[in-house]
Amino acid sequence: MNSLKRSSFHVFVWVCLLSQPLFSQPIIAESSDNRARQRFEIHLEKIIQTFTAIPQDSSLADQVIRSDLRQGAFSLQALARLYDDQHGEPIKKIKNQAKGLEDGIGAYAYSEEILKFAIKNGESASNIASLEAKHALAKEKFLKFLKDENWLSPDKKKKELLQHLDEISWMKNNKDRDFILESLAKQSEDVVKRDLDMMELEDGVHELRRIVRWILMYSSSLDGLIQVGSPAAHCSVAAYKDIHKTPISNSKYVIMPPATHEPKPCALSACLIFATAKVVKDLGDIKDEGQGREAVAIEKGEDADLHDLLLKADVIYKEIKKNKLMESLANDFRSCRR
Repeated sequence: MNSLKRSSFHVFVWVCLLSQPLFSQPIIAESSDNRARQRFEIHLEKIIQTFTAIPQDSSLADQVIRSDLRQGAFSLQALARLYDDQHGEPIKKIKNQAKGLEDGIGAYAYSEEILKFAIKNGESASNIASLEAKHALAKEKFLKFLKDENWLSPDKKKKELLQHLDEISWMKNNKDRDFILESLAKQSEDVVKRDLDMMELEDGVHELRRIVRWILMYSSSLDGLIQVGSPAAHCSVAAYKDIHKTPISNSKYVIMPPATHEPKPCALSACLIFATAKVVKDLGDIKDEGQGREAVAIEKGEDADLHDLLLKADVIYKEIKKNKLMESLANDFRSCRR
């Protein structure tokens, strides 16, 4: 199996994991009244609690990939990315730890999904045996990673990451709130400033989806700071005024944590969030189909015909620009600062 198939199944696993909440009850950080630090503590505590609850036996690796740990790692990474240039080395260490955990889970989950794919599609016995051997090696590597990085010693890992938080001089809550909202506004504007080539599947279509998806992930990592406004409210972009009547309004991408601990939540226009989520979904469908075609073509020694798919992606990108979706979303973020 090739790397293109790996990318497709890697995304599939991520989508499945992202659709589930980490815990049924909210976790409250009690060590600080600083909202920025609280958010980090909440995501960290969810991860630590999950590792603590998983038995360290022969089922460990499989239980990790079936838990919500990858979503938790994504959330912690998203939060750290927002402060990447603000708090220096301590925040980079947290980001790298979260990314390492997410990558490790993803790599092992990929080996399992690609093995299932081969069995389902009737691959030869020799190919399946080879994939089973690779899956066993991936499991061994994953367990070694978890042990070496202290994830299997949850209390020790928690202490390590909390020490990084202790090294940070946090902004006051009001200043932090403005910083976050302006950062999200700038990242929204940067989507169209990149001028990506939609005739390229990986560097164009996939990259556009990544940077748009990060905006939604940043928003959901903020423990209720960002909320979705009423779907019935006026939409500043006429093209999206009826989007709340479509299935995307129930997408996992538009679900934000409740503003239980947030004194001044920012409610964004529902139509803009729904439209942004639809971009992520539609580009994801195009990317997965394109990677599937490429994988089949490679097996046959042929070139994949992606022209129809890339044209669809180009239409989506042009519509984003024409409707000023990302600029309108940036305006919503900034309006909360006033």
